[in-house]
Parts: sequence; structure tokens; C-alpha cells
Amino acid sequence: MKIIIIYASKHQTTQECSLILQRELDGEADLVPLSNVSEFQIKQYDALVVGAPVYYGKPAKEVRNFLEKKQKLLLSKKIYLFLSSKEETSEYFEAYPQKIIEHARAKIFVGSKLEFKNLSLIERLIMRAIKAKTYSDIKTERIRDLAEVIKSDLGYNK
Repeated sequence: MKIIIIYASKHQTTQECSLILQRELDGEADLVPLSNVSEFQIKQYDALVVGAPVYYGKPAKEVRNFLEKKQKLLLSKKIYLFLSSKEETSEYFEAYPQKIIEHARAKIFVGSKLEFKNLSLIERLIMRAIKAKTYSDIKTERIRDLAEVIKSDLGYNK
């Protein structure tokens, strides 16, 4: 079965988590930024993993829009969802279309990371003003677990 990992990433955390997942899937998944994915591409895959960062209490708008607009096509595929966020609340997934949430075979949080070098000037100034510190709390064990769920679900025997 063919797998595609589609992600949006403003500060590279979701991209990093997507790369970790691709590695945990033994390179058996294609990795495509959401901005580069086409409907034609999606049709070529049996399973999709969709990764999104959370901003201001909601998954990235472009991911929400994608799931809404491509809902009919996506519901014909196996779907796995992950969010990169410091906070973990099921309300974040509720921003997605209800049918997508119900159809998803897994929904997980993969942690987060803050590096000033990945922020815009305005974002850096805000973070310094509130005395935010750089940190990395990517939950690699959860990403590994997601990979195992996907492998099992798709019949990979490794």
C-alpha cells in the first residue's frame, strides 16, 4: 500500500515530525508539503497521514481548509492525523470536519519545539517580551507508535 505524509509547517516542527515518521515507516512513505500536494497525487495513495501545527488554539488554517475541500476524496482513503502542539486537548481535532475525525484511524499529538531561529522578527520580539525560552519536546515515542499503527493497519510485516 502506498502512503503519503502531507504536512504544513511554519516553524519546521511539523516538518521535522513528518521526517521522523517517514524514517519510522522505513522510508515507505512519500513526504509532501501541503502547499505542493495535488488531488492527482492523493488519488495515487491508499493511506494519508496529515500533520498540522496548532496556532492560536486551532490546527493550521490551510490544513483545515484542505480537509474540508478534499473531504470526499479523503474519506475513500485510510487517514491518520497528528498535531504538533505544546498543549494537548481533543478540542484541537474538533476543528476538523466531523466525518474526517470519525474516519481517522489515529489522532495523536507529537509534542512541539520552539527555536528562535525559525521565528519571524515580530515573533522573536514577542517571545522575548514574554520571556519564552527555546525548548524541544517532540514525542518521538508517539511518532514511533503511530508508525507501528500504520504498519499494522496496512499489513507491513517488519
